[in-house]
Amino acid sequence: ADLMVSRWAYEAMTVDIFKNNEYQAPFYDIEATEKMADFKSSFKTKKIREKLRLIENSIDSEKEEDIESVDYAILIIKNTIKGEEYKGNLEGVDIDVLLKKENFNAQSIQMIDSYVDLLRDHYLKEFNLAIKKKERLQYFLENNEEYEYNLNETKDQYFNESLSDLVRGVTVADRVIEFEGKLIQQIDPVFHKPVKPDNPLNYRTHFFAPEKYFAGMYVDTFYFNIIVIWFMSLLLYITLYLELFRRLIEYFSEFSIKKKV
Repeated sequence: ADLMVSRWAYEAMTVDIFKNNEYQAPFYDIEATEKMADFKSSFKTKKIREKLRLIENSIDSEKEEDIESVDYAILIIKNTIKGEEYKGNLEGVDIDVLLKKENFNAQSIQMIDSYVDLLRDHYLKEFNLAIKKKERLQYFLENNEEYEYNLNETKDQYFNESLSDLVRGVTVADRVIEFEGKLIQQIDPVFHKPVKPDNPLNYRTHFFAPEKYFAGMYVDTFYFNIIVIWFMSLLLYITLYLELFRRLIEYFSEFSIKKKV
């Protein structure tokens, strides 16, 4: 898919039109905080709790499938907590030691349970705060004569519901999935800022991401994808100018003839 120009152009257009239209642009950053807080307070905490209950019920089992499930559940919880900025009651706690399988006990489970409660409450507050900020901004825009702004008219003119459903992924069956020991957010990809990869040259991220991380910095998806298209066009121009395709075909043709002789 990365070799298809249409893939880069399609993502660039859809993300840019959604983020930067007259209706969405003033509220995008606030809504990004709102959606992030909603995901973490609802889906992420629920997933951690599910894994914690699995560990609690199966940690003493000697069945091979239960042992594998417990090990994977511990890995999920460990990676999730390490990747979370808010540490709550686990601030200063060595997560690797706390979640070591042989150290798992009732106290460890209680600590994680308390952390999940704090994590949920923390992001519920952020969610409610984002809602209030959005309402205040709407009130300001509609009541400031300088802007001559009408929310309903602007939404009718610029908001595309089908595009919104597409880039937000509202039809996905699973809001969060497990992949390689991590929880992956499926809902609201256009509001989900990708995390920094281990390799600064790794540009790969989820589809419809609002930004791409490359070479130590975040780049808006629209501009990043346009640069990729320019690069692909330049590469194709060079191959055509140097007639690399013709030379490649001739090379393999001669190789096949010699092989037959």
